[in-house]
Amino acid sequence: MGFLNRLIDFLKVATPQKRMTVVAMLLILTALPLTVIVAQQQQELRQHAATPSPTPPPGSTALVFNLGLDAFSSTDPSKIKDSLRHFIIQLRDKKGNVVSTQNTNLTFNKSTKKFTGSLPLPPALQNSDFNLSIQSPGYFQSTTTQILSSLSGKTKTVSLPDLTAGDIDGDDESNILDFNTLLSCSIFSKDNSRACNDKTGRSLKTAADLNGDGEVDQDDYTILLRNLKERAERTTSPCTPRPACLDTNPRCLIAEPAAGWCPNQF
Repeated sequence: MGFLNRLIDFLKVATPQKRMTVVAMLLILTALPLTVIVAQQQQELRQHAATPSPTPPPGSTALVFNLGLDAFSSTDPSKIKDSLRHFIIQLRDKKGNVVSTQNTNLTFNKSTKKFTGSLPLPPALQNSDFNLSIQSPGYFQSTTTQILSSLSGKTKTVSLPDLTAGDIDGDDESNILDFNTLLSCSIFSKDNSRACNDKTGRSLKTAADLNGDGEVDQDDYTILLRNLKERAERTTSPCTPRPACLDTNPRCLIAEPAAGWCPNQF
C-alpha cells in the first residue's frame, strides 16, 4: 500500500505530461503477462501444426498419401512458406456414412510438388470396406471412388487428382462468399479483415492463401476466379459420364461422344 500511496501523491503534483508517462508505463507492465501467455499459446499452436505425420513402420496398417493442390502445383516451390499443411481425412462406409474423421499434417515435397505422409488406420476399419474424402483449408473436398478393403497389416498409397482451390469458407460450395472472404483476407482488404473470420472467430487467412506463399494477393484472386469459372462450366457441361470400364484392364471399347466424357469426379 505504501507504493500505491506514494504513486497517488506523485500524480497529484505531477504535470499532465508526467502523468501520461506514468499511466503508459503502468499499462505496459500490466499487458506484459498477457503478452507472454499469448506468445506461449501461439508457439504451442505452431509446434502442433509443425508435426508431420510419421512414416508407418513395417507391418503396420496405414494409408500413405501423395496429394497435390492445384494452386501449389503451379507455384514456384521456393515461394512456398510452410512445408507442412493440415488435411482432414474422412473415412466412409459403402453407404457414404462418415465412420471416422482424422486430422493429419502432410509434408510438401518441392521436387514432386505433392504433399506426402501417412495416417494409421483405426483398428475397427482394418478389415472393413471403405472409401475416403480429403479436404484442406481453402480447397474443395475430394472423394475417392475406389473401395479400400482388408488392409490389415498393409500400407495403401492413396493418389488423387489435385484438389481444387476455391472453398475458402469451408462449406464445400463455390459462391460469392468465398470471393468476399478472400478479398477481406487480402492485402486489398477494405473491411479491416472483418469477413476474414469464420463464425467462431477463427481466421481464414490460411485458407485464402491458396498458393501457400504467405500472402493473400492478386495471385490468389486470379486462382479463385479461374477455378470458380471452371467449376461452373463443369456443372453445366453436356458431357457424358465416363464408363468405369474405360479405365480397367482389359479396357472396353466405347466410342467417345461428341461432347466428350465428363472428367472423373472425386
